[in-house]
Amino acid sequence: MIAAQATINPLARIGKGAICNTGCIVEHECVVGDFAHIGPGAVLCGNVSVGEGSFVGANAVVRQG
Repeated sequence: MIAAQATINPLARIGKGAICNTGCIVEHECVVGDFAHIGPGAVLCGNVSVGEGSFVGANAVVRQG
């Protein structure tokens, strides 16, 4: 599910059953695994992979590196 005001880069991949919550940003070539949850306002920067079933909290910033 991609919530209102979420921004997903066209090169990003979102897995089945994943949740990209309100206002989150998934940049560049990020991968969000199946059933992962990206919290409200969270930002994934660069080439980041969020594993299957993982949770990224509200307003978190996850960078490549």
